[in-house]
Amino acid sequence: MVISTKPFLILNLLLTITYIFLCTPYSSSVVAANIVADLHSLQSQFPSGIIRLNESILYRIFNASPRSFYLIIFFDAIQLHNKLKPNLKTIKFEYALIAKSFSINNQNSSSLSKIFLCDLEFSESEKDFL
Repeated sequence: MVISTKPFLILNLLLTITYIFLCTPYSSSVVAANIVADLHSLQSQFPSGIIRLNESILYRIFNASPRSFYLIIFFDAIQLHNKLKPNLKTIKFEYALIAKSFSINNQNSSSLSKIFLCDLEFSESEKDFL
């Protein structure tokens, strides 16, 4: 059985992005604290722990300054799920496993509770992909 290296490359990319975000210093503000509370609320609404981003959430997140939270975003395109390469269904499944594992293993970690795993669907937020 041949193991594709693409999932490993994607995982490596996710870990690199996470590392960069973790190395960025925290800053605090009331607005950012409200957004963090909202993100926690959204996260609890999804069984996988992956927040489904939309235009209004993105607008709030990216206009908040300073940001004391971090996002790891999976850019998805349902119209490509039936294509063999890239196999987005498999990659999305693996992303969900990472999110679930992260959530389970970091429930009581205050510093890691400001890291949110999200996904963004192309057909729902086409202009946000640009």
